[in-house]
Amino acid sequence: MKVSATADTTRYSPPQGEGAVKIEFAIPAAGGNSSAGEKYDFTEKAVRLSWRRADGGSDPISSAELPEWAILDVMEACAAKDFFSPQQAALLIKVLAQSIERQ
Repeated sequence: MKVSATADTTRYSPPQGEGAVKIEFAIPAAGGNSSAGEKYDFTEKAVRLSWRRADGGSDPISSAELPEWAILDVMEACAAKDFFSPQQAALLIKVLAQSIERQ
């Protein structure tokens, strides 16, 4: 995955002595691309949790990548199954509404 931006996790902190966990974005407009896009020569948005080992190296087994379409499918399936609490769902609605306003 060609990473174009990162963000910190807000709900998880690794135990002391373990590597960091970051959210990594592959956004083509910012120079990023999914692993599949890089391998097969097409452009695609993707995101992953990047788990780092204590020595700073990447742990590829724990760093699953999701393309944009998969994130949408997962979120819609979670909503359909009432996976999120009402408070969690309200927070998602709030941050999505803020995203819409910015765009």
